Amino acid sequence: MLKAGGFRGIAGWLCLTKAEATALCVLLTALTQENFGTVANWPAAHFHPEGAQEDPCVLLVEESKPRRGPEHEHMIAALEHLPDDVADLLAADADEPRLMRSPLRLYLLLLSLTELPRRHGGSGAAFALLNLSSGRSGRWCVGVRASDVLRWARSHGFPAARHATPGRPEVDTGRIRQTALERRQHPVAHSRRTHNDVYLKGSSTVQADSRRVVGAALRQEVAKARVVQSVPVFTSDFVAWARENLAEAAVQTGLEPRALKDLLDAQRDTPAVACVDHLASPVAEPGQPCTASFLQCLTCENARALPHHLPVQLSVRDGILQRRPHLDPPVWQARFHAPLQQLEEIIDHFTDAEHRQAREDLTTDQQRLVDDLLDGRWDLR
Repeated sequence: MLKAGGFRGIAGWLCLTKAEATALCVLLTALTQENFGTVANWPAAHFHPEGAQEDPCVLLVEESKPRRGPEHEHMIAALEHLPDDVADLLAADADEPRLMRSPLRLYLLLLSLTELPRRHGGSGAAFALLNLSSGRSGRWCVGVRASDVLRWARSHGFPAARHATPGRPEVDTGRIRQTALERRQHPVAHSRRTHNDVYLKGSSTVQADSRRVVGAALRQEVAKARVVQSVPVFTSDFVAWARENLAEAAVQTGLEPRALKDLLDAQRDTPAVACVDHLASPVAEPGQPCTASFLQCLTCENARALPHHLPVQLSVRDGILQRRPHLDPPVWQARFHAPLQQLEEIIDHFTDAEHRQAREDLTTDQQRLVDDLLDGRWDLR
C-alpha cells in the first residue's frame, strides 16, 4: 500500500478529488444552464418519470436556490439525454466530436464516481468528494465552491480576469451560464421575464444578433412596400395610344406585343387588376400556375392596372374600409392593409370625373365578384 502512494494515492485513484469535481461541475453548468452553486448542491437522489429503465431518457433532480425565497426555493431540474442517432445527426458537421453532450449521462457518471465517498462519508450529495488538501491523511467532504473554480483554472493555465484576452479567456461560471442561456434562448430556473430583461437584454452578443434580425426584417418589409407601390397603371390616354402603336407601347412597357394586346383586351384580368404572366408567380415554382389569393394580386409585381378595372377597384376599396370596424385589428391589418395601400395608389392616377363614371359603370356581377373576393369565397375555389 505504501509503495502505491498510501491512502492518499490509492484514494485519489478511487474517488473524485476537488479539482476533478470542479471541472465536472463546470461542465454540467455549461450543459444545463443552471447556476454553478445550484449544480454543486445537487443530491444523489433522483426520480425516473419513465419508470425504472436501463437506459433512461430523463431524470428529475430536486435542486435548491435559497435566494428565491422559501416559497420558490425548491425546484425540479430535468436532465435529458439526446438519443445517439439524433446526436450523431446534429454533430455531423461539427469540427470535433463532443463526448460529454448529455447532462443525464454526465450526472450518472458523477454518481458512479462519487459512490465510495458518499458511502464512507454518509452523505446524500451528488458531489461527495475526497479532500486531500488538508494536512491529515484524508477526509470526506461535500460540494465545490466558486473559489475551487479559481484554483482549478489557475492550475490549468487559465489567466486571471485582468490578464484575460480573446485567445486566453478566464474561467467565469457566471459567463459560462450567460453564454449557454444566450445560445439556448430559453429560461432555466427563472421566469421568461427575467431571462429576457436580465440575461439577454444587456448582452452585447444578443443585441448584435437582434440588430441583424430586425435589420433583415425591416429590409424585407421595405422591399415588400416598394413592390406594393410599384404596380404600373395604364391611363386612358396611354391605352388609346397603345392600341394605335402596339409595338412601340410594348417596348415602353417592357412587355411582349402579344402580352400587351391581351392586357388591353382584358384577356389577362384577375378580379381587380390584370396579370402579366400567371406562370411566373412569386409564390409558385416557375412554370406553375399562381396559387395566391386574388386579393394578393394587388401587391404582386406582375400586376398591371387599366382603366376598365377602376369600377371594381373602387368597390373593393370601399368594401375594405366598410369591413374595418367589424374585424379584429390584427386580422384586418394582415389581410387588407397592403391591398388598400395599393388601391389608393392606383386610384389616385385617375381623375374625379373618371371616378364618378366608374361608380356608375359598376355592374351587379362586378359587385358580386367584389363581395366574393373580400369574403374569401374566391380563395376556396
